[in-house]
Amino acid sequence: MKNIWCKFSVPKHRFILWQAYHQKLLTRDLLHHCNIPVISQSCPICETELESHAHLFFDCLFSRKVLQAIANWLRSLMWPRSFQNWRCWLEESSKDDLSRVVAASLAASVYFIWQNRNKCWLESCCFSVAHVDALIRNSVKARVNNLSRRSKNLTLGEKLMIHFFSRL
Repeated sequence: MKNIWCKFSVPKHRFILWQAYHQKLLTRDLLHHCNIPVISQSCPICETELESHAHLFFDCLFSRKVLQAIANWLRSLMWPRSFQNWRCWLEESSKDDLSRVVAASLAASVYFIWQNRNKCWLESCCFSVAHVDALIRNSVKARVNNLSRRSKNLTLGEKLMIHFFSRL
């Protein structure tokens, strides 16, 4: 699970990613399964399908647009396209710096999609795809840049990764 608990990810993003990986976030399908009443089991973002981890993070049109924008930003061919592929990718991907930054971007994506979901549900208004995309990019860039300033013992790979992300 080094791709979840890596230093390139913000701690609160790691925690939400860990919960999402284990399907422990309180999505509406889980609330219903635990006999907790909810007004609707539909996704609060798209309001077309049952809200589940798979739907919220990969099948919802909003999430697909956000994830596609981030995959394009990273120029990543290894970006997972479904919930099951995502779980397998986190388990099996290499532990190199590029994989860890991609995992950090995925953690930020899951975090901000979850934050948007909560905003939609609790405040009845959602962020735009462009806004969530910008939040994710800024968060990952800030974390990578912060690591470069804090750490004197960076590997060559980490230095190259920081240089790469400062240019994106």
